[in-house]
Amino acid sequence: MILRTSEQIRDAIFSFAPQIEVSDFKVFKSTFSKYPLVGYYVEKVSYYSKNLGFSTVVILTYGNKETLQKSIHVAYDQEDIDCILHECVSNYECNFIISAPKGVSALSYISSFFNTYSPFYSNLTKFDVDSRGAILDGHCFYRICATYRIGRVMLNIMEKLVDEKVKKLNDLLFCEGMSDGVKAFVAHNYLAKSVTYYNDDEADPLRRSYMQSAYGALIDNKCVCQGYAEAYKRILDFAGIKCEVISGKIKGHTEYHAWNMVYLEGEWHHVDVTWDSLGDGQSSLEHFLKPDCFFAESRLWSRKKHMVCNGKSNPMMNIKTQLAFYRAKFIAKGVPAQYLG
Repeated sequence: MILRTSEQIRDAIFSFAPQIEVSDFKVFKSTFSKYPLVGYYVEKVSYYSKNLGFSTVVILTYGNKETLQKSIHVAYDQEDIDCILHECVSNYECNFIISAPKGVSALSYISSFFNTYSPFYSNLTKFDVDSRGAILDGHCFYRICATYRIGRVMLNIMEKLVDEKVKKLNDLLFCEGMSDGVKAFVAHNYLAKSVTYYNDDEADPLRRSYMQSAYGALIDNKCVCQGYAEAYKRILDFAGIKCEVISGKIKGHTEYHAWNMVYLEGEWHHVDVTWDSLGDGQSSLEHFLKPDCFFAESRLWSRKKHMVCNGKSNPMMNIKTQLAFYRAKFIAKGVPAQYLG
């Protein structure tokens, strides 16, 4: 079979076909730019013309076959690299690969990320990085081995406990008929009222690692900002609501702070559960579902390019309307009244 499109060539490479026949070698070469992941597996290419030059037979030599595609992340600029590193480190990934154009200076940026954010991610202790270029395009691959203070066995135990708690909370806090907005509201109130902010200056590095995770918030009920944000994301993820963790700085301060962005009614909205957690079972809505302009007054942050909060929609109005009509019904179904406002 003669392969004519980049998609066909990509699929053949991902199946580690030792030899393929293509209609146009230029299309073969362009596949490496269009789908940079293929370049991680192909180590050598040789070819010869066939059918009087109307097709080309390409012989492929592969490496890294054991690497899963989901471990390879494609970046096109430093903002992409920043988002990938935050996501991987937040999920305690030990080995992952970033593909980036050669002109991005990814290696220096990865080192800079570790130096900048290692105090924020206290569980992270080391980055080992090696790199190599792709053979047919201008991308480089950076293999990152991250070392964490808490070992993989303990992390797996913690993850299992968090998963179990998230499932229980899903049954406790949410019920049939609730909108996504009400679920985001209830989850925010639960964390703001039931979790205590932890003064991490009083803890050793290992303890700080626990407190910066969803485990700290959901199992110990005690954490710092990263724990609130990770727990909020885990709860909403399980409910099928888009939610991301954001890292940034409060203006005038050097340390990093974490909060969330939630996607409701076709738009992203900021939520800072930490700042709405007032202690002693009290909470506020001052930092719930706010636009960029509100948060920009007091803080700076990095985010994925598509996450813009214009404030055009007003989910809070619809949340209040639904609660006005169905609050008693939700309580009758077992949702604790204190989290319904």
